[in-house]
Amino acid sequence: MAARPRRPPHAVELGGVAFRPGDLLSVSPYLMHHEPGRWTAPDEFRPERWEEPGEHGSYVPFGAGPYICAGAAVAQTLLTESLTALTRDARLTVSGGDTRAVISEGNVPRPFVLHRTPRHGGTEHDREGR
Repeated sequence: MAARPRRPPHAVELGGVAFRPGDLLSVSPYLMHHEPGRWTAPDEFRPERWEEPGEHGSYVPFGAGPYICAGAAVAQTLLTESLTALTRDARLTVSGGDTRAVISEGNVPRPFVLHRTPRHGGTEHDREGR
């Protein structure tokens, strides 16, 4: 999802690109996070890359500043709790699909198959999913 578009009130140059007054400017976190000039293998899923030193900028999946997504905290909490429940005493693997997201009103993953393989062991409490 892109941040709220802006229009510069006067001519400005950003990153070597000239903009005229009234041009529509927008930032796409998806494109910024997948820019080949900033990342080695930008289309690979490597969350640890944000821990690597460098001038690659911040991770901004929900935008930033006054126009940050209002549901960001809820989404992060739900995702964390869902992944915890899904991965408890199991191994997840993915097959099929294309790793490149479809850009529309937001990032949309392409179809894929998620496989959940239960691990043996753990307690009866874990196996029952409580």
